[in-house]
Amino acid sequence: MWPMAQPSSTQPPATIPDQPPAAAEVPAQRATEPAAGPAAPPAATTAPAKRRLAGRRIALIAGIAAALVLISAGWLALNVYDEKTKIDRSTPTVAVTQLVDALFTQRDESAVARFSCRKPQLAPLRDLAADLAQREKRFNTRFAVTVRNLQLKGSSTVEVELGLAASGTEDVQPWIFETVDEDGWRVCSARKAA
Repeated sequence: MWPMAQPSSTQPPATIPDQPPAAAEVPAQRATEPAAGPAAPPAATTAPAKRRLAGRRIALIAGIAAALVLISAGWLALNVYDEKTKIDRSTPTVAVTQLVDALFTQRDESAVARFSCRKPQLAPLRDLAADLAQREKRFNTRFAVTVRNLQLKGSSTVEVELGLAASGTEDVQPWIFETVDEDGWRVCSARKAA
């Protein structure tokens, strides 16, 4: 082993500095990029960013166009549905035809009510409907009731012939309907003509 050198009494002991070395003691670092005056502004947008922005604009326009098409289609469908299901009570003869269809063909009391006035007197017509229903059960058949030869007498009286057909036979009965205009024409009474 090598003998360790003993510090001489003339040399001061080594100390660890508490502060970093002064700038003069640090070796100079070489700059990697040359200094070129003021910094250039960053590029506004790059090509991929421009494409993304254009894609978003196209998607927004397509979305708005699709929404407008859907709204227009919904509005059109609603109007077509409204026209197809509209209750027509435009004339007394139309109201009589609709009421007879509701009572004898559809057999729908709510539809009968839509074509009747507030206090209808339809007992004779309802008696005919009940009689036909009993005959249908008894003879296992179905009656078809049609409205023929509608004639408007005056402004609100409608004379018609009701055709009652079943199993190849037919009966024709004359009827008189009285109508009233209550937010559209409605039937108030029906009676068999003499």
